[in-house]
Amino acid sequence: MTTFFLALRYGTGGVQKRDVVALTIAALGLLVWYFTKEAALALFIVIGIDAVGSYLTTIKGYEDPESETLTSWIIFSFSGLFSALSVGSFNLILLSYPLYISFANAAIVTAIVLGKRRKKINVSNISRLTL
Repeated sequence: MTTFFLALRYGTGGVQKRDVVALTIAALGLLVWYFTKEAALALFIVIGIDAVGSYLTTIKGYEDPESETLTSWIIFSFSGLFSALSVGSFNLILLSYPLYISFANAAIVTAIVLGKRRKKINVSNISRLTL
């Protein structure tokens, strides 16, 4: 909760339509999770809720790549991969969250890299125009 309130005070976003929609979907997912008694369903709801946040972070990583730490997201992605590799057998329930974490964080890494590349290209084009 502390992170949530600090993000409201000092963070970015929260006023765009996509932010409101994402938070509404996450809140609905939390309600469904609260009323379910099925562990697997709860797991997939948690993944869905986290995916909403990852989607917003991916967009932010592309639009403002300097606001995210690339190394951290790379480590997070590999941690999910190594967690999946440590599962002793093929079990969808056991593999779903670590694989999701790996792929979601890899998407954020990709967005940050593409965002930095886009900004670099824009700066190059601007410098050519001023010469």
